[in-house]
Amino acid sequence: MAKKQGSSAKVAVNEIVKWLISFLVSFAVLAGCVAIYNHVNAPVPGEVFTGKAQGMFCEIEAQVTVADGKIVDVKLTGAEETPSLGGVVLEEMPAKIIAAQSADVDGMAGATVTTDAVKAAVNDALTQAGLYVPAVTEEVTEAATEAATEATTEATTEAATEAATEAATEAAASGEVFTGKAQGMGEVVAEVTVADGKIVDVKLTGENETTGIGSVVLEEMPAKIIEAQSADVDGVTGATITTNAVKAAVNEALTQAGLYTPAETEAPAAAKTANDLIVASYKATAENTYAVDYLEQDPYLVNLYEGFGFAKQYDSARGHEYSLEDLANTARPHPLANCLTCKTADFTKLVQDQGVSAYSLDFDEVMASMNVSIGCYNCHGDEADSGKLVVTHDYFTDKLDMTGIDAATLSCGQCHIEYYFEPDTKATTIPYTNKAEMTPEAMLEYYDSIDFADWTQPSTGARLLKAQHPEMETYLNGSIHANFGMSCASCHMEKATENGVSYTSHNLVSPLDSPAILDTCAACHKDVDMAEKVHAIQDQVTARETEVGNNLSAFKDKLAEAVASEAYTEEELNEIRTLYRHAQWFFDYQYVENSEGAHNSKLANSCLDQAAAKIEEGMKLFHAA
Repeated sequence: MAKKQGSSAKVAVNEIVKWLISFLVSFAVLAGCVAIYNHVNAPVPGEVFTGKAQGMFCEIEAQVTVADGKIVDVKLTGAEETPSLGGVVLEEMPAKIIAAQSADVDGMAGATVTTDAVKAAVNDALTQAGLYVPAVTEEVTEAATEAATEATTEATTEAATEAATEAATEAAASGEVFTGKAQGMGEVVAEVTVADGKIVDVKLTGENETTGIGSVVLEEMPAKIIEAQSADVDGVTGATITTNAVKAAVNEALTQAGLYTPAETEAPAAAKTANDLIVASYKATAENTYAVDYLEQDPYLVNLYEGFGFAKQYDSARGHEYSLEDLANTARPHPLANCLTCKTADFTKLVQDQGVSAYSLDFDEVMASMNVSIGCYNCHGDEADSGKLVVTHDYFTDKLDMTGIDAATLSCGQCHIEYYFEPDTKATTIPYTNKAEMTPEAMLEYYDSIDFADWTQPSTGARLLKAQHPEMETYLNGSIHANFGMSCASCHMEKATENGVSYTSHNLVSPLDSPAILDTCAACHKDVDMAEKVHAIQDQVTARETEVGNNLSAFKDKLAEAVASEAYTEEELNEIRTLYRHAQWFFDYQYVENSEGAHNSKLANSCLDQAAAKIEEGMKLFHAA
């Protein structure tokens, strides 16, 4: 903190203020002259200038080719921007910029962050080319401050800094400016002016914060911080990322000023690498110990799954950390090792080594050699250090044309899918070969064509199908978010920052449990309460699910009575059994899909409607009492 100056120092300061004002005026004039000179002395034809700026999810790079003082080509890159939003901006804006000979062009509605980043990156390049001069504001610009600092001697540096502060902020006539930074949607900078041990002014900047959300935080929080004399104030609902970044940046500045002492921890987070944070976040999945007993929650399931293992025990998954443990402790019988397919990286490697023969090995013998649950290898193979996504399950890569499916969705989808065990080899297999075949109707037709059944129900004689967990198929089959180019990771793996280190959290969560992910929803959903919206969808689907499930159970009982009565021909029974099989499939396909309609409410309701229609059709075939 700067020491207070005596009366002689004030005289010196006043002289420096006069000099500084004169310098700033000269600087503005000089900037204009430099612009004219650069325009006249334009770069050689075909020279490429590169500018960069932070986009929504990655750095945007603009390569601008200039010839004869004009923009002749613009190349934009930003591999991690959302394909259907930011990706479109990167494709469409170059032509607009060339036509306008300026970055001041329209972008794309709903992709403000990427649009602004493109403009900033292009202007960065054009500034180097001498074709763009950043606006000079009334405040002391960074360039002017640096020039003023260099122009003064070491003995007067402290006084010049105070003079610049006085010229920029009347409210802080005797204050010193401290600067802190933190990662928001982009970098957030806090310039905090302190005088007499108090916060007298706060200036926040962050060009990449979402307009109308994060930008509101930057506008509103300074007054709150000054009033509270602390960064521990409320931010803006729905803008958690920017709010937290502002608090971190201000606290960093206050730490320099001696007005804030960071809490000490056993292991300072600042020392952690991105990889350390990723590993720690993945281990946090073990914190989820909550599980639902579906048989207790929905008693009709015991009747529907009669004769199958799911009638003995059917609990919700506790998470990746418990996949192997829960499989070992379930009451469902597992005669073969194929049940381990998506439960442990050890079995994935075993299949890669031994081929399909591994699937038919004895479960207990193989289980005894399994040591780890789902881990890094399942999604990254041998590329864990680089973070590259790798589809490691051969049954997936050998059969599926993965064209048009995001790598992050494929990584999750190789397990979160519908599958069956091939009758001859017992190998885990998927009932489709491409994205177009990922519909419940197409899969049912496939199963019917090969006369496949997971089990034959004792009381009805029906050959039934047990759907698995078709999250990927449900999401890709008409979901609006999938159509926008979003992946599983977009909604279940939040972008996080800890002490300036940015990483992707591997603590896979519901987006409703992540304020950071909900913040990204606001870019499109604006003032919508997303938790309320999603819960409304799930409540509607669940209520319909319960209604159809109970009706299906009644249909099953009616069929069992018909079989026991011996009053029906086998042909009559088989016609009813087919309708029951199809109704069971459409119901179960929706029931076991874990989002309860949130991934694709249209498909969820369609499955329940088709199940209800099959039930109604089948009930009409029973003999009159």
